Amino acid sequence: MKIRTRLFLVFFVLVGLGFYQLVNIMVDDLRPRYLATMEESMVETATILSSLVASQMEDDTLPTADLHTMIDLASHWNVVARIYEMDKTRLNLRVTVTDASGIVVYDSDEGRDVGSDYSQWNDVYLTLRGKYGARATRKDPDDPTSSILYVAAPIMRGGDIIGVLTVAKPAGSIEPFRETAERRITRYGVLVAILVILLGMAISLWITSPIEKLTAYANAIRDGKRATLPKMGHSEVGRLAQSFEEMRDALEGKQYVEQYVETLTHEMKSPLSAIRGAAELMEEDMPPEQRRRFMRNIRGETDRIQTLIDRLLLLSALERRKGLQDVEVITISDLVRDVLDTMTPQLQTGQIEVVTTLDTEKGLRQLAPP
Repeated sequence: MKIRTRLFLVFFVLVGLGFYQLVNIMVDDLRPRYLATMEESMVETATILSSLVASQMEDDTLPTADLHTMIDLASHWNVVARIYEMDKTRLNLRVTVTDASGIVVYDSDEGRDVGSDYSQWNDVYLTLRGKYGARATRKDPDDPTSSILYVAAPIMRGGDIIGVLTVAKPAGSIEPFRETAERRITRYGVLVAILVILLGMAISLWITSPIEKLTAYANAIRDGKRATLPKMGHSEVGRLAQSFEEMRDALEGKQYVEQYVETLTHEMKSPLSAIRGAAELMEEDMPPEQRRRFMRNIRGETDRIQTLIDRLLLLSALERRKGLQDVEVITISDLVRDVLDTMTPQLQTGQIEVVTTLDTEKGLRQLAPP
């Protein structure tokens, strides 16, 4: 499996799990937050209504007539309120008033529980004792959305608590808002996850692209092609690429030395053959001038072998060289002439005729057996 694929899979799994957990936490946290917001507004409503009742007290009787009138008018509400994606057309609030002993004296739900004892319910029980009273009760024990939230506020006369006003509201009223928020969070979470995954793909390409370039460079070196070191910057991959380049220079230097040794060894055969041929000819009778000429050839070829040996001794320095140091201009015609002079004994022995056209000033030069 490629490194790019591994990076992408790891990134995909980590990002996927991370976003899945994040969305789940946010969705699970929505309902408690909405309930807390609803409870906060119910506290204010209960406090205002309890203050209204307390302001109308003239004796020890809890006045609920005006409260009844006000809530009755509100229950016939005919105004449509567009709250985000939900239309609110009716009052979804229940108000009860209990006296100092916890007995219900007013119930906005058509007086359903008037006379009932609420003294043991937390909202009434705690409020009568000067504490914050609230409770949540499910209509269906198995359905968490069937809960009804009760928030109470004391009805005060002087410094005494003479009653409790409780506001009740179904917790299910927040469900449309929670579901809308959940859909939006999920939708945007998926969108952001896709964007992050695409970013992860780009990052994996960014990380693996230098590695692929370096791999291609190494393959080109392996195949004997002339490759140019890609630009990698000064990162770890860049330093690795520089090491590859230095290794290539070292390998090419060794290869050059091997080829050069082979060439020099092959070149030694020519002067040895020339010396051998001249020596064989000198065993025969010949004019003194021709004998002196062969002696010069033997000395020249001996010097040539000595030069080749000296070059072999200098090969160790070539491994550290990366380019030419001593550049000389060579005349091709002189080089060819020297080679032909060196090979004269072999040419005469084999009765070979060589014609050159490099020397334009002297025209054709012909070497033939005497």
